[in-house]
Amino acid sequence: MRCLWYLIWTVAFTPVCLAQTDVPSGTLVKLHMETMLVPSPAEVDVLLPPGYDELTEPVPLFLWLHGGMSGKNFLEHIMRHHIERAWANGDLLPCVFAAPVTGASFYIDWHDGSQQWDTFITGQLLTYMRREYRVSQNRDGTIIGGSSAGGQGTLRIAFRHPEMFAVAT
Repeated sequence: MRCLWYLIWTVAFTPVCLAQTDVPSGTLVKLHMETMLVPSPAEVDVLLPPGYDELTEPVPLFLWLHGGMSGKNFLEHIMRHHIERAWANGDLLPCVFAAPVTGASFYIDWHDGSQQWDTFITGQLLTYMRREYRVSQNRDGTIIGGSSAGGQGTLRIAFRHPEMFAVAT
């Protein structure tokens, strides 16, 4: 992936209140997945790149883990503008972003078994995204990243499942 650091930098250091510039919009999809692994239905926001329907080749899948309890609408209201601008500038190649809304889960499988976020993300969510979207079917095109608590979740999941992700950022 080229310039993934650009995305991280813009989110961390660019004020969200910047004036909107004319950039092509991606398509935001709000998924509600039935599952027995986490409180159901699990919410997942998916951002497809502009022109997704015309793409003939699979694109990378980027799983984004939000920080703290900021998951609801995080992709839509915080990240989306930065991602779309990076796509428009050519700083980020087309990819599909999937951001599960997890609350204060810390992206772990809870000891009491009531919530299994690691298992959901690396199992049911990853399988669903690969089946339903035109994304890479293997490790080489699968990225996981996050900010703050999502960064901690990213490292935990990537170290537990190195065979699943080409990049952890």
